[in-house]
Amino acid sequence: MAASLRLLILLIGLTSMACASSDLYSSNDEGWRNYVTRFISAEGRVIDTGSKNVSHTEGQGWAMLMAVAHNDRDQFDQLWHWTDQHLRRHNDKLFSWRYDPSAKVAVADTNNASDGDLMIAWALSLAGQRWGNHEYRYQASVLRREIRKHLIRGVAGYTVLLPAKDGFVHDGYTVINLSYFVIPAIQHFARIEPDGPWSALLQDSKRLLEVARFGPRKLPADWVQLSNMGELAPAQGWPVRFGFEAVRIPLYFFWGGITQTPGIRAIRAYWEEQGQPPAWVDLLSGEAASYSLSDGGMAVRQLLVGFGTNIPNTPSYKDDYYSASLLMLARLATRSTFVPLMY
Repeated sequence: MAASLRLLILLIGLTSMACASSDLYSSNDEGWRNYVTRFISAEGRVIDTGSKNVSHTEGQGWAMLMAVAHNDRDQFDQLWHWTDQHLRRHNDKLFSWRYDPSAKVAVADTNNASDGDLMIAWALSLAGQRWGNHEYRYQASVLRREIRKHLIRGVAGYTVLLPAKDGFVHDGYTVINLSYFVIPAIQHFARIEPDGPWSALLQDSKRLLEVARFGPRKLPADWVQLSNMGELAPAQGWPVRFGFEAVRIPLYFFWGGITQTPGIRAIRAYWEEQGQPPAWVDLLSGEAASYSLSDGGMAVRQLLVGFGTNIPNTPSYKDDYYSASLLMLARLATRSTFVPLMY
């Protein structure tokens, strides 16, 4: 009788856990509905409320990923259709990075952004798995091929991801952005294509993070330049900051299960010293922003310092698109229920 009772209790517990997981990642999830209502138009365009309501491939990819996680096929289809129709580059099948609805030519800059391309490819692959859709899988494979062909390069013994196809390879050096290395997406691609460049890109993302750290706190800069001789320095033409770009580095590394490297430990130590870190800090002068890290940035901090369970379930009314997106992605990164979809 005791054994039977223990089995019954175990089954009840497992059922409750399954229900909780299902409720957390349903299309009716409170945070997801909040995000859809505030930041996604009826036709599937993700609106950057902090930047004149433009749209980016970054946001389209993020929202597509969230739609897969929340099993929202209808919303995913809208997001993908709008992205494919308005941002697809016909010459190489990558995506133009920015859409401005107020401009005479909405896509004036046709250059791509590699983090957006990675996120879109990852979301398509996961959607193909989740819903058994061969077209999504095919489109993911096409985009991976174009990323391999145009965006992954060998520089000074490193395999790197160019931020875009054009504009970042210069005479004697290449500019990179470590926050564009979407670690869980790269891990996913490495499993699908073990003979591709993904494993090397993953390993060198870790190597680069250990070397591309500057100032007394040894934090990564938003933008870095890698010389053809292998020297790393803050990139010319950008502020030397750990700021709005680099805040995504710990998100993606945590999401990929890479938390015990010197680079990530340095970020954790910096954030642990301050209850409410500034939005950015100059790595050389020590000057810091007069305003605090956003709620989304704080959600990433919560992941890193061990309080991921304290991340709010839904973005605050004061969160703009970027902050709300970071918060929603941090939620996904904490939940084991989403892990099986990654592989």
